[in-house]
Amino acid sequence: MPRDDGFATGRVFVVPLLGGGFAFGYATAQLSPSVFVNIFDHVSDNDTLPSNLAELRVELYDLQIGGEFRIMDATREGDEWRWCDERVQAPIAPRNRYVQMGLPPRRIDVLGEEPDRPLTPEQAKGVPFLGFRFAPYTVALIEVALKRLDGTPKDLINSWRARPPSKASSATRRAGAKTKKDSPKPNAVHIEVRLRGKGLPTSSDLDLRHRLEAHIAKQKLGAIVDAGGGFGLMDVVVQTDAPDAIDRIRAMLDELGVPKSRAKITAIHR
Repeated sequence: MPRDDGFATGRVFVVPLLGGGFAFGYATAQLSPSVFVNIFDHVSDNDTLPSNLAELRVELYDLQIGGEFRIMDATREGDEWRWCDERVQAPIAPRNRYVQMGLPPRRIDVLGEEPDRPLTPEQAKGVPFLGFRFAPYTVALIEVALKRLDGTPKDLINSWRARPPSKASSATRRAGAKTKKDSPKPNAVHIEVRLRGKGLPTSSDLDLRHRLEAHIAKQKLGAIVDAGGGFGLMDVVVQTDAPDAIDRIRAMLDELGVPKSRAKITAIHR
């Protein structure tokens, strides 16, 4: 995920919610491919920043986001988030400034002030992975939390996608979103693997993903453009124009011992 040019520490942004209304948050750090953000406990009917922004309580800390400011397909991913000119005052550092990545795992300081350090398997259990879920999962997570909704973010996404787009949403897309006509994008394939646990990928899960990526590279199927994991799932997005990409990826997963019941492969047409 390319670095977002709008990022600045403490910069405030607006989040259009799937079910209507707007949430607000601010950025705390950036470590490619993730931007770390906090979300205020406030939902508004319009996208005007609340006058008491400095007094609002933070409901969600240290969320990792990726492409929410560069939505490609609003009908599938929701509307783009919008940066504002305002910034919050200190303190604005992440609550948890450490994430893990790599095999063997190492601890990374998202503020870049401390060197990387290796993690033992026991230490790694308490350190979140660097990575994010694909849009619109994070906005659904925010909406469920702020509106105190029953059900899961997945439930909200499924319900939202089953509804026809609203006039306001359509107007937003016409005004600002990229379309296939004016900004053609190559096809891609989204691979989603359900983990055995409900949390973040384990070292063995990441090893599986790396072996899948090695298969993709060896077969010259395409380029890995996104990867993430969390909430019991692991994702990989492959940019490819191969007409048999899904069948070939399914064969790779079979070879790696991933049953069909744990894997979902979806074509993305951008």
